[in-house]
Amino acid sequence: MKAFLSTAIIAAILLIASPVAAQSDNQICVSHADWAESLRMGWKERVIGSGMIVGGIIVELFASPNGEIWTILFTYPGGLTCAFASGEGWSTITPSPDEPAEPDDGKGSI
Repeated sequence: MKAFLSTAIIAAILLIASPVAAQSDNQICVSHADWAESLRMGWKERVIGSGMIVGGIIVELFASPNGEIWTILFTYPGGLTCAFASGEGWSTITPSPDEPAEPDDGKGSI
């Protein structure tokens, strides 16, 4: 079940992260420096995670201390940065050392 959910979330991000989505009216897109400054000054958010997805798009997760407020930004090649999602109550879940990883049965994750 966790593998299916992870696959669904990744598929949704890849679909929404297309360059066409960056031009839609429902996203706020400005320079990365402007976004980072706004999140830092307005809500005390800092980057707590980042990665790269298809097309060279950088995904960053910003969160305030204790995760009260969080924001996910996409930075597209060329520098345009858009807000993808934001919310409240971010929590980082760290698996216990004795929690087994899900085995790969070779059948895929769906």
